[in-house]
Amino acid sequence: MTKKFLSSYRGYTPILILAVGIMLFSACPKTPGEDFQSELNVFGVIRSDRGAQFIIVDRTYAMDDTMGWDLENAFVTMTGDTFCDTFHLWEYEREFRGFYHPLETGQTYNIMVAADGLDTLWGETTMPGAYAFIFPQPGDTVDNSDTIIIRKSPEGKVYEFRLYQNDTIAVMGMSYPDFLTDTLFRLPVEEMNLPEGDLRLEIAVYDSNFFNYQYQYGSNEYPQCGVSGGLGAFCSAYVNSVNFYFQP
Repeated sequence: MTKKFLSSYRGYTPILILAVGIMLFSACPKTPGEDFQSELNVFGVIRSDRGAQFIIVDRTYAMDDTMGWDLENAFVTMTGDTFCDTFHLWEYEREFRGFYHPLETGQTYNIMVAADGLDTLWGETTMPGAYAFIFPQPGDTVDNSDTIIIRKSPEGKVYEFRLYQNDTIAVMGMSYPDFLTDTLFRLPVEEMNLPEGDLRLEIAVYDSNFFNYQYQYGSNEYPQCGVSGGLGAFCSAYVNSVNFYFQP
């Protein structure tokens, strides 16, 4: 008997790691005669810049399953220091949405996912601390000889950069795991292939759960990154941005 692992990440994944909306599958053989037991399988990244948060809820499947999703009645909650929020099934199958709650750096958040016939899944993440832009500052003019410099988040493990022009993504998908002990993060502008004009640079810094999910697990491993009682990952990201003018 084999089992199939499924995960999804709506809209927030670095393009070099996962394509938006794509489901990833991996399978590994189980010992012949071993009974298959389905488990909850979740994926979520809560972000400091989002008004509402989303959690993808699924389960593992035997390879001969029909792959029918049957968790529309799953019970999903997220708790912080000052709130307990029940998530509800949203526009897409598997996607549960919570309400708006300001998320604070350094705070720990927990999820619980329960569904009939499956063990309850628990998740925990701590929002990374804030980083600070050293260059550019708001309104600066930048050219290809410059270097973007930020003072890193003490807890940040992965940095994702996106550039917007007129509220449209101009450059996206540059993701960098942080293996360095330096307190500053440097990105040469010439590597970014920027369009001329007014731009907004958005940087998301992700926690260790996200780092482990993306970089530590191989294709034949079942990840448990910030979760217990099931599979998947529960992660967090602090997000900030700065506006500047790019002159080639």
